[in-house]
Amino acid sequence: MALDGPQLRPGRTSGGAVLLSRRGTARAAAAAVLLLIAWLAVSASGCGPPSPEEITRDFLEAWRKGDDAKAAGLTLEGDLSAFRDGDTFIHPSRPGFSVGQPEANADVAYVPFTLDLEEGSREGTAVLRRQGRTWKVSLTATMTAWIAAGSPR
Repeated sequence: MALDGPQLRPGRTSGGAVLLSRRGTARAAAAAVLLLIAWLAVSASGCGPPSPEEITRDFLEAWRKGDDAKAAGLTLEGDLSAFRDGDTFIHPSRPGFSVGQPEANADVAYVPFTLDLEEGSREGTAVLRRQGRTWKVSLTATMTAWIAAGSPR
């Protein structure tokens, strides 16, 4: 086999530096690129605040389970006591739900959802507002949209 030039082999020089073959250098560079790509993929997928869709899903799940503290923490109001009419509608039947794709601008997001109730499905729209970097459900705006759409309270 003909060599194009001197081949460096792993080992130590008198100065303590490690010499690598061209193949070893290429492997090290490829490994570094793969690690960089993996790091970027992980960084992009999970480091930002939750999306309006995730907040809506978490809110509905907490409310469905009766975890009022968690549900309240996901709202602008921070308290569910003024919205007890919704409890009589949601808690007794423990509905399933699904959440659709949000429509959002910089400060407001509208997230469609469907509640699977004993008497049938009911659609609504959760209204979220940005509070700092975090999205929060606006119970006032969501209930107003729910009532305006003619859904039962």
